[in-house]
Amino acid sequence: MVLRRLTLLILCCLLLVSCQPVLVSSASQLEVTIQYDGKEIMPLVPEGSTVETALQIGSIHLGSKDFTIPPLSETISPGMVIQVTRVEDELFEKTITIPFERQTIRNETLQEGEIRLLQEGVNGEKHVTYRSTGLDGVAGEPVEVSSEITKQPIPEIIMVGVLAPIQPVTISGILVYIENGNCWMIEGNTGQRSPLITTGDLDGRVLRISQDYKWLLFTRALPVDSPDINSLWVLRIDNPNNPPVDLQVQNVIHFADFVPNASQTIIYSTVEPREAAPGWQANNDLIMLSFSPDGPAGPPAVKVDVNSGGVYGWWGTQFTWSRDGSHLAYSRPDGIGLIDLPQGVFEELVSINPFETGGDWAWVPPLAWSPLGDLLFYSLLTPSENTQNRVSFDLAALDRVIPLNITMVEGAGLFSNPSPSGIMPDGGYQVGFMQAIDPASNNSGYRLTVMDQDGSNPEVLFPQAGSLGLTSQPVFWSPSFDHGSMLAVVYGGNIWLIDSVSGKAFQATESGLITSIFWR
Repeated sequence: MVLRRLTLLILCCLLLVSCQPVLVSSASQLEVTIQYDGKEIMPLVPEGSTVETALQIGSIHLGSKDFTIPPLSETISPGMVIQVTRVEDELFEKTITIPFERQTIRNETLQEGEIRLLQEGVNGEKHVTYRSTGLDGVAGEPVEVSSEITKQPIPEIIMVGVLAPIQPVTISGILVYIENGNCWMIEGNTGQRSPLITTGDLDGRVLRISQDYKWLLFTRALPVDSPDINSLWVLRIDNPNNPPVDLQVQNVIHFADFVPNASQTIIYSTVEPREAAPGWQANNDLIMLSFSPDGPAGPPAVKVDVNSGGVYGWWGTQFTWSRDGSHLAYSRPDGIGLIDLPQGVFEELVSINPFETGGDWAWVPPLAWSPLGDLLFYSLLTPSENTQNRVSFDLAALDRVIPLNITMVEGAGLFSNPSPSGIMPDGGYQVGFMQAIDPASNNSGYRLTVMDQDGSNPEVLFPQAGSLGLTSQPVFWSPSFDHGSMLAVVYGGNIWLIDSVSGKAFQATESGLITSIFWR
């Protein structure tokens, strides 16, 4: 009986125990909270499990960029909350407009305030790819991944005139110019002009005035069916009613001038016409000829025979007299030096490695004498320190006696055209030259620049910054300083006079058709 009661008591106790609820934190499992996709679950996971295991038990899958806090490798702790963050990358493309730039060019050939539209502006386009990284469905800031310009913008270019009304400017000497194939003369002031030759066929190859201001030397183009290129003429300036005088000389391309101190004697060099470019084969000769008002006064005298002219001699040699007529210098693609006229030979002073132009023309170093005849200013071809450019064109001075080369201006450009002034009132002189805007370019525009005789105090005079550059050309100084130290150039087809002291520029003509000038 007692045994039966004891057995019944034990069964009742077991039944009571089986009815008790299971504890959340048992010795072998833990409850965690997982928050994901706007939901929340609380699975039981074995004690010692990691976050990654908890996700597996909860059947939660992660994308390649999804992440959890805490990280997957962290061990589960009591009461842990696991936050799952979904990461979504979105790529999208967009076309963006590139606004065009506006450029303004100052132009001294247009009246002040006049505006011309040279080029209409056009917007460009750029194709851009962006990536936006979203977290739990909330889009992030787009980040540029790549871009490609599919349409280049075209700048708007406006030309603004800065020309003041033209006023007559007093000058010394005589200034002649070729306009539309005709020759005109300015004397006294720029408002006093008179026609000298109106045949409309002057080619501008030669345009010189004799030292006594009596004669004009010039070339006239011949008809296209002529076997020759042009012909050489003179005209009596002090009596222009006299007809021009045919010197019976043809094919003068590079050089013809009056012999100093001999008003009616000229010296010139000739070429042979060719059908192939550039249209001639240079003779590199020198011939002297005296003339009268009726024509040649005797046969021509050959001073230098026809010769090859050195490397690239087919193009031709340039010559220039010292101001007192005691020396005649030459310049050709492979060197510069002096001409021994009695012997008819070239005496080289500087050897030059010829510049390879890659075209049907050859580069001849521009050359000019100092007023005392002791220095030759010329363009010097030197190796360049700039790895993008093989050579540099500097402006140098050569002492005729020593000889000694002195670099005056580095990077002056291919066609610097140095031009020393006469002796100024202070006993010195200046050198005008063309400074290339882009010294590395064969087609650069230029700025008229002056410097002291030793190369110091260089100053850009004309045209103003922001204006179109000059075409490289000979620079002419006023023959005296009674009316200031003026220089003359052609700009926009007109003559401009520039004061080297004040820097002021004066437009002297308006036609826009002037191609050549000479001032003596």
